[in-house]
Order: sequence, then C-alpha cells, then structure tokens
Amino acid sequence: MSNLRVSIKSFLYPSIVWVIFTLTVVGILVKLGLWQLSRAEQAQSRMIQFQKTAQTTQPLSLTHAPHDAGQWVVAQGEVFPEYALLLDNQTLEGRVGYKWLMPFYASRVDLWLLLDLGFISASGRDVIPTLPQVERYQQIQGQIYAVSKNPLNHELKGEPGFPKRIQALDMAALRAVLHRPLVDYILRLDKIGKLNLASLYKPSQIPYTKHLGYAVQWFAMAGVFLILMIIYRRRSKDCL
Repeated sequence: MSNLRVSIKSFLYPSIVWVIFTLTVVGILVKLGLWQLSRAEQAQSRMIQFQKTAQTTQPLSLTHAPHDAGQWVVAQGEVFPEYALLLDNQTLEGRVGYKWLMPFYASRVDLWLLLDLGFISASGRDVIPTLPQVERYQQIQGQIYAVSKNPLNHELKGEPGFPKRIQALDMAALRAVLHRPLVDYILRLDKIGKLNLASLYKPSQIPYTKHLGYAVQWFAMAGVFLILMIIYRRRSKDCL
C-alpha cells in the first residue's frame, strides 16, 4: 500500500506542477496579447478622434469630466509645480528621461486633473533633473488622453519627496499621495505660459496595426509554448 501511495504521489506531483506552470505562463502571454488588443482599440479610437478634432479651430472650454480622448480644451486655474511627478522609463529620439506631470485645479469648474508637460531628459539615475519654472495661475490649452495601464508595470512605486519619480500612472494611488480628487484622464499641454513645450515633447503615435501585430505575436507564443509543454509532458510519461 505504501509503495502504491508513493507511486501515486510521484505521478501526481509533477503533473500538478506542470499544469500550474503551464497555465501561469500561457495566462501571462494571453494577458499580454489582450493588452495589445486593447491598446490597438485605443490607438484606433485616438486616431479617429484626432481626425475629427484636427479641423477644430477653437478648443472647447473645460467644463466637466470626463471628456472624449483627443478633445482639445482650454481652462483657467492653478498649477502646483511643487508636486511635480516624473514618470520613469521614457525615451525620445534616443534620449532617456521622464514624462513631466503636475496637478492642476480648474477653479471655475472645481476640477482636479494631471497635466502632461512633456519629455524631460535625464542625466543619470542618481540625479533628479531641474524642472523649468511655471507660473502658478495659468490659462492652459491641450489635448485629453486616457491613462493606459501596463499589466507588467502598473504600480505607482513613488519615491520620497518631490519632484516624485514614479513607475506607472496609478490614478488611485496618485489621488491618495496628492490628497486630491484627480479625474482619470490627463491633459497633454499644447502651451502653458511662455514655456516652449514643443522642444520638450514630440509624441510618436504607434499605428494600431502594430499593436495588432504585437497581439498576434503574444498569442502565437502562448500557443507554441502550450504545444511544446504538451509534447514535453507526453515524452516525460513515456520515459516513466
């Protein structure tokens, strides 16, 4: 009887480990594929929205939340450069750096949101870059975009102090850190005061077809991995 139990355990334990490992890896690959599909949908929606708003000569006044992605808006209010945020792991034309963000309060409509002021170069990991000065009371103009979550890096992981280096745009965590009821969309600035943002930020739009291609690759990897694991498992059984 004891030998039978040992035999059953020796058979079941590798099987359970194999199932857990295989399903975990396949699940991660499928999740990445679904993420790329969602990004493709977002990119296509942005492209359609950009085409609709490209012919708009005058941006709309920021009146309430939420707004459609791609919409150009203007607003008056107060910026808070003392609570600047630096989103890590950004690149622009071969340079590494950060996406510079800060909270903004649209006083006329009692609305808090994050402003995206563009790209800031980094001279090294040990030095936080010096940010240009921004006047507190501003009339701003820019374009609305929704926050896109990365399933592999979605936690804020904010460092102490300000400017605060962060690893992801976790809006719930940012609301807690800043103690402000931030809305879930971000305003990419076209201009703010005399600051020349054109040299700081040059958006590179990835066509939605590329996201579809990435999704196909992740799904294909999931399928190939599953097939290889099934073949490996069958050969392992034959060797027993």
